[in-house]
Amino acid sequence: MCGRFAQFSPVDILKSQFEIDALTCEVRPSFNIAPTNEVIALIRQDGIRLGKLRWGLVPPWMKDQEKPIGIINARSETLSEKPAFKKAFKERRCLILADGYFEWKKEGNMKIPYYFFLPSKTLFGFAGLWESWKDKEGKNQSSCAIITGDAKGAVGSIHTRMPLILSPKGAGLWLDSGIRDADILKGVLSELLNPDLDFHRVSERVNAVSSNGPSCIEKVL
Repeated sequence: MCGRFAQFSPVDILKSQFEIDALTCEVRPSFNIAPTNEVIALIRQDGIRLGKLRWGLVPPWMKDQEKPIGIINARSETLSEKPAFKKAFKERRCLILADGYFEWKKEGNMKIPYYFFLPSKTLFGFAGLWESWKDKEGKNQSSCAIITGDAKGAVGSIHTRMPLILSPKGAGLWLDSGIRDADILKGVLSELLNPDLDFHRVSERVNAVSSNGPSCIEKVL
């Protein structure tokens, strides 16, 4: 599972690491992104566009929702089967940009937060899906979910699931709108970065969605 993450790299870093043809939003740092927040993502629409999506995928057939939370994670194993995901899996894939993410480990009656990041401390992209739905006012709203798989490497000592972080090759294929075959796409999801992420314990202040700032990702003993 992935329920919180951080994205604080400036726009010049985003442009240097990813092919971006159009920038459609302002990029602001956030060290504690939570479900229903807007996230920075890449989609292919007349080239690669960097824009904002609401975190929590709302299927277009979902009706009468004032402010739906949506589905924040999509299991990689069932993307081609679940009604909420199977069309987006073929037609609306995205890359959700992040510098790191949080996971919690249960220890007795406590849940201890940890921050995961690449050893290089560089930006990366989660494999994601996006959809559009109409709110009660008839306005189009775009939302997304992060794809997860079985935890590997160091992540497995903290949690059984992890978000799928794509390699540069995998990211390019994932955003290729010409690929629609489910079996090929499942193969694309195997093009991952090394799962041996670095991690450290962080302050429990990250538990509060109102907490934001560099202190959310700082190591604590």
